[in-house]
Amino acid sequence: MEIEERLGNMNLYDLDNKMARRPGYGKEGRPVKLKTNYLKVVQFPNISLYHYSFDVAPKINKQTIDKIYYEVANKNNSGKFFAAFDGNSSIYSSTPLPLEKRTNLRLL
Repeated sequence: MEIEERLGNMNLYDLDNKMARRPGYGKEGRPVKLKTNYLKVVQFPNISLYHYSFDVAPKINKQTIDKIYYEVANKNNSGKFFAAFDGNSSIYSSTPLPLEKRTNLRLL
């Protein structure tokens, strides 16, 4: 069976949702603090998912991008939507966000 056929017949419940086994503890490197931001995607009937991508120019550091996102999210959040931010350049929402087709923000 071709891989395309096998993947085409799969659904979300066919995927193994278990953590990978740890082969042991590392012997090199150093511990780091890690933050994650994820939204578990499960099968929903009759739901749309909206993806918004954006670019920041000129390039700025990640902390400033986070501040901009949270500033915009707090000002535009009427309590009617939930958005997930990937910390880089994508926002996902189950409802359309109250944004123009193309929005320019100026950071002062």
